[in-house]
Amino acid sequence: MAFDWLEYLRFAEELSQFPHASQESYKRSVASRTYYAAYHHTKNYLIRSHQLNGEKHEHIIQALKSHRQKDQKKVGVDLERLKNIRVRADYNPEKFDENLREVIKTASRIIHLVDSFD
Repeated sequence: MAFDWLEYLRFAEELSQFPHASQESYKRSVASRTYYAAYHHTKNYLIRSHQLNGEKHEHIIQALKSHRQKDQKKVGVDLERLKNIRVRADYNPEKFDENLREVIKTASRIIHLVDSFD
């Protein structure tokens, strides 16, 4: 059975609601899960639609950003933003000050846009 990446996003939303969500471990977990939910949902769509056969994160993001359709470009830009947030949360936590609600909204927007591509 394939993993449902939307569950990962829902889990990130739940984590962000915990009373201790301002603690670093929660923030880092939410940033990571949110990015990976949006990334894998997008990647799975691209594989199903035969637009790719399994590329690295940066290749997928750049391919979307250079796409001729506006919504696919937007997905690429937003995925890159979420990836940068995840990297900052993991490797530069002292510079991580993102609004978790906005991060989750961005991932939800990506997923909604990708679902509209069908």
